[in-house]
Amino acid sequence: MATGGGFEDLTSGEVERQADMERHWDERLDEGQRATAERLQATGLTGTLQIGDGFKFRWLRGDDVLAESDFHPRFPEAFEEAVARLPASEQA
Repeated sequence: MATGGGFEDLTSGEVERQADMERHWDERLDEGQRATAERLQATGLTGTLQIGDGFKFRWLRGDDVLAESDFHPRFPEAFEEAVARLPASEQA
């Protein structure tokens, strides 16, 4: 029976590691990316990381998704794509 969750084949340690990375995504950024994240968070945006078939990153204001990346094999690329997809008014 096929299921769509993605966590079925992971050990409990792998699930915990993924959950930890989703919570602490900002610690995986380089200095320039971290400065960008801090600037955007200071304007009220929330960044979220989803791990599945790669990494997907979203910027939200409240419950509204303002920008979302595609899935990427590496987290920094997902972060950069989501930043680039933000409306210009949110990047200022």
